[in-house]
Amino acid sequence: TVATVKALFVDSVVIKSKADAVLADTATIKTGDRIYNAAGTQYIEAVVKGDVLGTGKITALVATRVKNIALGKATVEGAYLEAGNVVGTAASGITSLDATRVKNVALGKASF
Repeated sequence: TVATVKALFVDSVVIKSKADAVLADTATIKTGDRIYNAAGTQYIEAVVKGDVLGTGKITALVATRVKNIALGKATVEGAYLEAGNVVGTAASGITSLDATRVKNVALGKASF
């Protein structure tokens, strides 16, 4: 949740969605959300492992997208590319190993 992420920082932070809306403490963090410093002058983009769609959930739809990226039928970039690289082969991009892991997480057979 947003509250969990805020607790990781020494100084106060503000977390906003991709649409620039401030997120409630109970909201789920999604890939692409932005964590701003208290002054609002700098941010880091959230990366949620496996979350290539920015939904904050690992579902069959996400698993299908990761598979399509691995097969070269779809593309992502930035935080979404990093989120899809779940097995740590960044130099190779998103591979079939990533697709298999995300599918297994979506099916409840594995976790990150």
